[in-house]
Amino acid sequence: MGMLALIAAYFQWSRDRIVVGHIHHGIRPDACLDEELIRTECGRRGLRCESTKVDTPTFARERRLSIEVAARTLRYKSLESIAERNGCKWILTGHTLDDSAETVWMRMTSGAPWYEWTGIPEKRGRILRPLLTVVRSELRGWIDEAGIPFRDDSTNQDLHHLRNQIRLELLQKQEVLYRKTIQSLAESGANLLQLIETVRKLVRLRYLKAFGEWQDDRICLEIDGIFRYFKGLNFLPVEVAWAEMTGEKEARFASVFRKQIPQFLAGTSPQAKLRLPNQITILRRGGKIWLHRENLSMTSVSVSLGTWEVPQRKGILSLERVRLVSDNPADGFRISLKFAAAPLQLRRWQPGDRLKPRGRPTKKISALLAEKKLDPIERERTVVLADEAGPLVVPGIAVAQRAEPGASDREAILVRWKTEHGTHRHDDC
Repeated sequence: MGMLALIAAYFQWSRDRIVVGHIHHGIRPDACLDEELIRTECGRRGLRCESTKVDTPTFARERRLSIEVAARTLRYKSLESIAERNGCKWILTGHTLDDSAETVWMRMTSGAPWYEWTGIPEKRGRILRPLLTVVRSELRGWIDEAGIPFRDDSTNQDLHHLRNQIRLELLQKQEVLYRKTIQSLAESGANLLQLIETVRKLVRLRYLKAFGEWQDDRICLEIDGIFRYFKGLNFLPVEVAWAEMTGEKEARFASVFRKQIPQFLAGTSPQAKLRLPNQITILRRGGKIWLHRENLSMTSVSVSLGTWEVPQRKGILSLERVRLVSDNPADGFRISLKFAAAPLQLRRWQPGDRLKPRGRPTKKISALLAEKKLDPIERERTVVLADEAGPLVVPGIAVAQRAEPGASDREAILVRWKTEHGTHRHDDC
């Protein structure tokens, strides 16, 4: 309410630019009185007000979150929606210096790693916190003196919440010590946040360009380089690369991923996979990790003569009846016309798949892919054309001897597979 009064006074000649957002979290029965107070004040000051009610307890229960985390998630989601509907550029919240200090202390005492001991940022995305340098007691004194109405949130007295326990512990100290404590905590958290943000910028501007391999929709990083240059912050290069791929450069990993990444990088398994938010997956192969945008899952697609679009693999398969010629076409494989009547499937290759090319022993599909020295992402996305007995064609790699046209055949099926990266060529097959 203090911030509302300050903003309304600052924009007194252009109050049509302000929208006041109120979120009813569905936790306190008396929250409707909060909304009533806010609407009254907005009406008196000539400000627009939008209120949204959310069901925090149900949201927390369904997603197994604490009430505090669930409320914060729904609150910011609702504020973003209000801002979008009204064309607002910024979202302002009323956090004070005390809130930032409590956040630092809470993270320090909860067992969080040292790089999480940061305070509340003054700006993140379009969220601004104009009162973050103001001590809560000073703001409260000004509100009382100015006669600004407000309501206390009764849940702030619930000592089941860690933040309330910390707040009470701080308030029990003498005033001078209290001021020094919260200022020291808030400054330490702000300095650590600035340090990590600086390292993030260096990662983006220098490390990713110098040590990262960018290929279309993927990024490859050297694990040794990550451990050499970012000891204690191993997650940062991965976090920055992930943010680059999502297009949200200010995005951050949740704490659980910041803890999992170092373990993932240090794993002893030569093959490992970790799924990140926003449909990004990390593959670990030897001394490298590959971040790529995960394609939609694909089981199998039933196909026959004709053209088939496969959006899960961003490709097009064509099975065309053609006359046989002596040269093998550069953009496809020929298989016997008898397979036109067979039930065919286009699917992902599976670990047990095998195929026998002409003049060569039977090999696992994985071995054929390894021979081609495909990067891990291409291996993951490789498809096979198969019948009930197994793979007939691995596009761009090999055709099974049993699938090839016979000596007396005059016609065949030309199998072509084209992705957004181009047609698979077969010059060396």
